[in-house]
Amino acid sequence: MSSRPDLSGYHQPYRFEYPALWLQVGGAVLFVLALGGFLTLAAGLRGGEVAIVFDSSEFLVFVLALLVTIIVHEAIHGAVARLLGYHVTYGVAWSVLGVYTASFGQLISRRDNVLVAGAPLVALTGVGVVILPFVDETLLAAVLVGLVANTASAVGDLYVLYRLVRMPRGSMLYDVSIEEMLVYEPSSASAVGHAE
Repeated sequence: MSSRPDLSGYHQPYRFEYPALWLQVGGAVLFVLALGGFLTLAAGLRGGEVAIVFDSSEFLVFVLALLVTIIVHEAIHGAVARLLGYHVTYGVAWSVLGVYTASFGQLISRRDNVLVAGAPLVALTGVGVVILPFVDETLLAAVLVGLVANTASAVGDLYVLYRLVRMPRGSMLYDVSIEEMLVYEPSSASAVGHAE
């Protein structure tokens, strides 16, 4: 496939842009909100206060929980994309110091993008909240780190979801590279049936 597929029934594509500064600010805000929210939830579910003490062994738990969360988050994106029939690539985007899951060179419907983008936040939050009342103190720190890290790092996914729900039904996205994603919006109602 060329770097710009030509789709009949669609307008010329435009480039999908991420507002880097706003996403950094949003990630920081989500971190604070998630930390407060999940600590409060944990205390409520566990019948009282929650105390997390970070000594050298807890620091190792913190680092491992962070790494596992990042890996599982991206693996969920990839698993959902594969279940929907897409070829998946994983990598590190050194320019933004982040990891990614992408389906390069494939047209992906708006609906499928919504499912892929939202899956890690829904799945990991669901599992984390369900096990909060039952884990011991050491694992509690790991679960809380995972919940907070997953929520804060989902800022890009939430931005994608925000943009996707505002696109016309039938829109398609196309990852050219880690630096370039194109959006194809239908020019007529006939294109909508093709995509969704």
